[in-house]
Amino acid sequence: MIGREILNYRMEKVIGEGGMGTVYKASHTKIPNRIAAIKVLKSNFLNNDNLKNRFRREMEIMANMSHENIIKLEQFDEDDMGMYLIMEYFEGLEIDDYLKSVIGIFPEEKAKPVMIQILRALDFAHKQGIVHRDIKPSNILINSDGTKIKILDFGIAKMKDDMSMQTKSGAQIGTVFYMSPEQVLGKELDARSDIYALGITFYQMLTGLNPYFDLNTEYEVYNKITKEDLADPREIYPGISEDMVNILKKALAKDPANRFETCADFISALKGEVHIEPIAAASSVASSNSTKNETKSSFYITLFLAAAALLCFFNPDLYFLSMLFSCGSVVYAILSNKRDPQSEKTKLYLSFSALIISVVFSIFLYQFADADNDGVLDREDNCVDIWGPPQNNGCPVN
Repeated sequence: MIGREILNYRMEKVIGEGGMGTVYKASHTKIPNRIAAIKVLKSNFLNNDNLKNRFRREMEIMANMSHENIIKLEQFDEDDMGMYLIMEYFEGLEIDDYLKSVIGIFPEEKAKPVMIQILRALDFAHKQGIVHRDIKPSNILINSDGTKIKILDFGIAKMKDDMSMQTKSGAQIGTVFYMSPEQVLGKELDARSDIYALGITFYQMLTGLNPYFDLNTEYEVYNKITKEDLADPREIYPGISEDMVNILKKALAKDPANRFETCADFISALKGEVHIEPIAAASSVASSNSTKNETKSSFYITLFLAAAALLCFFNPDLYFLSMLFSCGSVVYAILSNKRDPQSEKTKLYLSFSALIISVVFSIFLYQFADADNDGVLDREDNCVDIWGPPQNNGCPVN
């Protein structure tokens, strides 16, 4: 494609490549110093009507976008050789490349104005009824001095009420590391899904690392997204303020109802116009139900062990049975803890506490047992003969 002319633009070099298309830098052949970025649908997709329709939809969406922080569509062309989006050219780096090669991490005061620009662009899109669905650092360009950004790639964006882009049940659209919990679960998405993805992007900007960088499989990432809370970003970079952590937690709430309702709300928090209260670590519905089950299970085990101890109180002769029940319950708790150590810690601690109470109580009550039922407590009985043949210790022999 290098050297080819499309609508008076000559392709000069490749500047980006994605799943659907390749982006070229191109110069206008008749207007000096006029440069464009041309996105070309990959040739192996030209016979795929679904992908061609998606490419056209990207054109339709971008045609309605006029915002200083969104890459502008200038022209669209299609012929037997391909499909082409001719777009505004913006000299900059993708944010993930900018992190790696220029800045390392964004200090808060530098991150805030960048995030506000991104949020304003997304807020504009959301008000047009458009959900991007693939917000990530590689879809955000930033100039060399870090003062200007542009969002690109609305290839999988969904327009409100566009039935052709309704997500099928169980479908996952987006890039794994930046998916919201509802996106992973294939649920219907709204603006709050973009806010979650932007929260992950913001986390990466402030720490230099994606929060899932140490996971090896998609299954682990999906499980973490839907069931587990992200590590406090201060574990990676301690310089992040408490206010910023609270903002991140709200943006990354598992339940969309607990996130910022709109990008404008997110902006207000970054500007300090509203105070975000510290919130407990977010959990998914499944995780919440699991916690309830663990609490109930821990309660029953503790109750069982306490009952075993009380059994001795009502009949001291059963102290041995009480100790057996106690030890059996703790063995069960240990095995449960090995199966799922994080979620079963409470159960283990409660079980050991109850064991100590039960065993100590059982040993104490042993002193009051009457093993041979002769009406004399063992601690005062020199003739206890239940554990073996009668001893010649002055006790009567039958």
